[in-house]
Amino acid sequence: MIRSGEHAFKPEAQLFWPREPILCIHADQNGSYITTKKGVQRRFQGIWDALEWLSRELLISKFPAQFPVAAGYLSYELLHHIEEIPRPAHDPFQIPYYVFYLYRQVREYNESSQSTFLHTLDYGDLYEPFWRAEADESFVVAEKLEGGYNSIAADDIEEVLSEASNFTRHSYTRAVEDIRGRIERGLVYQVNLTQRFTLPFSGPPGYFFSCLDSIVPARYATYLNVSGLGHQQQFVVASSSPELFIYSDGGSLLTSPIKGSCMRGSDPDSDHQAIEALKSSVKDRAELAMIVDLARNDLGKVSEIGSVEVLEHARVDTLPYAHHLVSDVVSRRDGRFDLPSLIRAMFPCGSITGAPKIAAMEAISELEDAARGVYTGAVGYLGTGGACQFNVAIRTAVIKNSQLIFQTGGGIVFDSDAEIEYRESMFKAAGLYRAWKAAS
Repeated sequence: MIRSGEHAFKPEAQLFWPREPILCIHADQNGSYITTKKGVQRRFQGIWDALEWLSRELLISKFPAQFPVAAGYLSYELLHHIEEIPRPAHDPFQIPYYVFYLYRQVREYNESSQSTFLHTLDYGDLYEPFWRAEADESFVVAEKLEGGYNSIAADDIEEVLSEASNFTRHSYTRAVEDIRGRIERGLVYQVNLTQRFTLPFSGPPGYFFSCLDSIVPARYATYLNVSGLGHQQQFVVASSSPELFIYSDGGSLLTSPIKGSCMRGSDPDSDHQAIEALKSSVKDRAELAMIVDLARNDLGKVSEIGSVEVLEHARVDTLPYAHHLVSDVVSRRDGRFDLPSLIRAMFPCGSITGAPKIAAMEAISELEDAARGVYTGAVGYLGTGGACQFNVAIRTAVIKNSQLIFQTGGGIVFDSDAEIEYRESMFKAAGLYRAWKAAS
């Protein structure tokens, strides 16, 4: 399932349900592959080769571009094939760098007209689906769970999650102080530091996603079942992300970084006060300005000269449970660059690394000490003619081997308070934590 948000080039929010995958491309440390239900059909030596193949196939495809023909994820660790960043010491996920499925059917739900359409993509009888449509839709939808973040006490979250984290309170605050030292020495301006939580989970993954989508609904929510690639590579990605990494209609590009968030007020007056405090926050606006500048530079690598512009800066986006400070950066895509070139120029999103990006990623590899996996990578779809949309994989969990794994954190700057940052990273886990409790 993929939710498409409203933005400059796509005015209507839509819900897409790609069904019956008939082909998969994926990459690991040994290369990249094209796989069907019968097994690996083609192997490439290069990590990017299979994605380049799929990009070429979709570019010449006659299928409409307005819905996902293929969908999948980009792991955060794909960055090691873009920049020479030291690898973290541990990789608890052991998942492919990317996985994309090519689908035979796409069910589309238009939220404004409340109309449903089923699109069938004709590949003849070349491929048998990895699984049938019924398996995509077998999970129970959660009832509406009210309250979001505000219904959970911070102390309750810390009591459970402190035991499930790869950081202790002391080691997390020490990492914050390490970053502040790097900033003082002029090595970096900001680093996004996160901690990972691992919780037992044996319930239906689809029900967890439904609970998550009910508690913290988001514009770029996605649910992806990764299967058919061997027992060790079976897992589910459940993402309720509010942040757009990249959107393209084939000719234009849009990225919308978020920096600065606050909870909704309990009444109209307090909600208005929360918005005004966010809009006037010097710290949040400074962080957003740094990331917008980084996004402009990244977009410029694959855009027509002079076409990059900030369409709207530091606007407030309001969701049912939070306000976010967001900017839109747009450009005209240079037709010489294909999808892999676009990913290499933009990935990963600067809002979840820090700035300068390379120095921030080096600090993350050293201080977090473990691979992030899908988290802070990207999940989304590929259309035809160069169209695509990816979220930033925040508020995102991976369910694998009877475990639910997710991360939270925030941007650390020089005036960050280590104790406040620790508690904030805990409280950011509230939606995921509550969905876990509801679905367990």
